[in-house]
Parts: sequence; C-alpha cells; structure tokens
Amino acid sequence: MVYPGSSTGALYCMGLFSTIMTITYLGQSIGNSLCQLSMLVSGLWGVFYFEEIRGSRSINRWFFSAGIALLGILLLGTQHVGASH
Repeated sequence: MVYPGSSTGALYCMGLFSTIMTITYLGQSIGNSLCQLSMLVSGLWGVFYFEEIRGSRSINRWFFSAGIALLGILLLGTQHVGASH
C-alpha cells in the first residue's frame, strides 16, 4: 500500500496546491467556485457511470440541486472585480 498511498497523497497535495494558486490568481469568487465544480463533476460520475443514484426522482432532484449550484457559481462570477494597479 506504500506506492498507491503515496501516489494518492501526492496527487491530493498537487490538487490542493492548484486550488490555492487558482484562488490566488482568480480571486475568491471565481477561483473558489471553479474548485467547487469538482463536486458536480464527481456527482455526474456517480449518476452516469457508477449508477450510485437510482430512480428518476432522485436523479431529477440531484440535477435541480446542481442547477442551483451552477446558478450560484455564475452569479458569484459576475461579482469579480479585477485588481487595479
């Protein structure tokens, strides 16, 4: 388990570092929102590939919630103010 655990930890650290760099350069509203999109991507994997969510009612609720999250991300993105030098 040393090699799989080490590679998983290294990938996780690279992801966290990328998150910090994204938020640093794009700001809190856009950078953090883009990083939170990973939850939606993993949810789509769960719905379509792994079939973790079953039943049309549950899937429709998931997509409704994902739509609300995307709307919030878009609204936060419009609030971005560029740095003035």
